[in-house]
Amino acid sequence: MTGNAPNQRPVISLGLSPVLLAVELAGAIAILVSILPIVQFWAVLPDRIPIHFGLGGQPDALGDIALSAYF
Repeated sequence: MTGNAPNQRPVISLGLSPVLLAVELAGAIAILVSILPIVQFWAVLPDRIPIHFGLGGQPDALGDIALSAYF
């Protein structure tokens, strides 16, 4: 920092430690792995998705909006 201007603030550049880099990389991989099944099975998803299941495990309510309306 040069000068004593009141509106200047120090700039601190912190590098990524190996642990922080590993955590960031693991998080990015986890996000990609969680998106993969969506992309893989997108074509076999039904037009209407069940939004509620009864006690017997059977769907008793379907979403009103089809997936094709979004894409």
